[in-house]
Amino acid sequence: MEAAAALIRAFREALPKAAADGSFLQEYRRRSLLLGSEVKVVSPSGESYLAVAEAIDDDCALVVRTASGRRRLTTGE
Repeated sequence: MEAAAALIRAFREALPKAAADGSFLQEYRRRSLLLGSEVKVVSPSGESYLAVAEAIDDDCALVVRTASGRRRLTTGE
């Protein structure tokens, strides 16, 4: 139990710094398994299309390239 509490404390202390200096986002992008891959996007209305995951922007949205251009995806599961 003490180890878990220590881990949570360390995470809580490190998170604001990582968010402020951008290191979290850089690491998130580096570890992403989606970038460069073809993905199937399904909108809340049920529309679906294929796209290529190109980037994760500064707001953490997934940027995809479709036949009609680039789109930002801000929700998903």
